[in-house]
Amino acid sequence: MDTFQISGIRQPARRVLTTLSLIVVSGCVYAQTLSIGQCVDYALGHNHDLRLSRLQVESSRVEHTRSLAAFLPAVSASCGIQYNYGRSVSSETNTYENVSTFANSWAAQMSMPLFDGGYLLAGYRRSRLALAQSTEALEQARQELALQVVQQYIDVVYYDCLSGIMQQKLSDTDTLLNISRVKAELGLLSESELVQIQAQRATDDYNLAHVRSQCRQSLIALFTSMNYMPVEADTAVLSSFTLEFPTYDSCRLDRLFPQWGNKSVCLAQLELRQSDCKLRQAWSSIMPSVGLFAGVSTSFYKRLHAPAYSSYGSQLDHNLGRYWGISVQMPIFNRLQVLSSIRQARIVRQMDTERLESATDEAACASLSIRLDVESLSTEQTMMQLRVEADSVAYHAQMLRYGEGLATQLEVSNAASTLLESRVGRLRTRLTLLAKRLLLSFYTH
Repeated sequence: MDTFQISGIRQPARRVLTTLSLIVVSGCVYAQTLSIGQCVDYALGHNHDLRLSRLQVESSRVEHTRSLAAFLPAVSASCGIQYNYGRSVSSETNTYENVSTFANSWAAQMSMPLFDGGYLLAGYRRSRLALAQSTEALEQARQELALQVVQQYIDVVYYDCLSGIMQQKLSDTDTLLNISRVKAELGLLSESELVQIQAQRATDDYNLAHVRSQCRQSLIALFTSMNYMPVEADTAVLSSFTLEFPTYDSCRLDRLFPQWGNKSVCLAQLELRQSDCKLRQAWSSIMPSVGLFAGVSTSFYKRLHAPAYSSYGSQLDHNLGRYWGISVQMPIFNRLQVLSSIRQARIVRQMDTERLESATDEAACASLSIRLDVESLSTEQTMMQLRVEADSVAYHAQMLRYGEGLATQLEVSNAASTLLESRVGRLRTRLTLLAKRLLLSFYTH
């Protein structure tokens, strides 16, 4: 397995990734190999967007439970206590007198919908579809995050390998510069040509520093996606980090996700089915609604300081009443709200239909485009390998001729630039092919 170390990057001391296993002992930092699987696992457990998606699933589950409970009867109870005192009209003598009374009432009622035009049933189906959609959206977010982490991991690998290539280019330029200085001392090379080689050496040094800066930025982007951002810097250096050079087997995410694949079409289908349920709910508003209601009530009344009165239990039993009934409501005119709701629901359904067709076309086009890219990059990778081998032989031949005085500094510089370009192209092609193959598996499953 190919491994390498990230150069020139610092690591915090307070927050430490469990999977990274950084241990600081007596000023020395020991690091285990950081694999793609470790980065993906940590990101799936700590990313903020995934946490919000999980909360959205829980919210949809609560709404689904609420829509199911709407079919159950609603039962409520009430109790009232009333105390009156002061002057009032007596029911016996029809005159004012000072009277104090105490009253207590009890009631319980139940109501249940019998028919509502299918509004509750459509609402239940819509909430069930919303729950399925939020679950699929969570899985889609998890897979997209995994793809993003893998891509950013590949970016870190690319810039670190690129820094190694730049370091090799700088070493070759130093070798060329040393040979040129000897030739200048012997009078075989002009001062202007020596200055040009020194300028080339400065350019290579700048390119190396720039690539290392890009490597640091790509590592920060990876940590951001993983929700692991250093909060402070110290002397612990990330050069002790050892990363695996990614292969297709190490990047296969279908092992982590049983339902691996693009879910944009599935999400659009669920959204369209929800629009159908919303349209049914709008149509149900023009239907009559029938409901059943029933209840019991009783009361107790006492005139304070009265010589005799019925007991509390006997009054409750004597005043106990029961009732039940059926209510029917029929909409006649509601200022065109129902018709407006139906029309709006139809428009929403047409929009969701267009989104479904668009998602289907985009998925098909993306799959075809990525498949063509994989085929092209596979051929290009073989050709780039042959090109690197040929350019390497040409460069070393030019270096030998330059040492013997048979080649100019310009010819050596052109050969070195060509070799650098082919090496960078081979690295880019190899990693791009890896990323495209991963995307192809995502769109074709």
